[in-house]
Amino acid sequence: MLGANQTLTELRLANNNIGEEGCLCLFKGLHDNRTLTSLDIGQNGITFARAAEPLAQLLGRPTALAELALDHNSLDDRALGVVCRALAEACATPSGTGLTHLHIAFNDVSDTGALALAAVLRAPLCPLQCL
Repeated sequence: MLGANQTLTELRLANNNIGEEGCLCLFKGLHDNRTLTSLDIGQNGITFARAAEPLAQLLGRPTALAELALDHNSLDDRALGVVCRALAEACATPSGTGLTHLHIAFNDVSDTGALALAAVLRAPLCPLQCL
């Protein structure tokens, strides 16, 4: 349903306890969506143990998504690394990603995750403007 929607531009699901399963369903539903520009899934108890790959697939293809809020979850270095690799690959192509705002505050990210994110920011075509 979300993939076929042509009018939805913002989806705010923060603090709804959607968890890992809800996140997997959401990413699957958004796979073909071309209108969503802002997605907020902060404060949902998401560990990204299984959702990191589907999120990476979503971010690794051309999309309208400009803002993604993942704050106040349990995003760790491994999951952030998966997401960063997808963003780096997308940034390496002209049609890449349109993601300009990525909110990852209050997660389980250490220096290792920060270095993975720094590598993405060094890409010449990386559109990220706000972290």
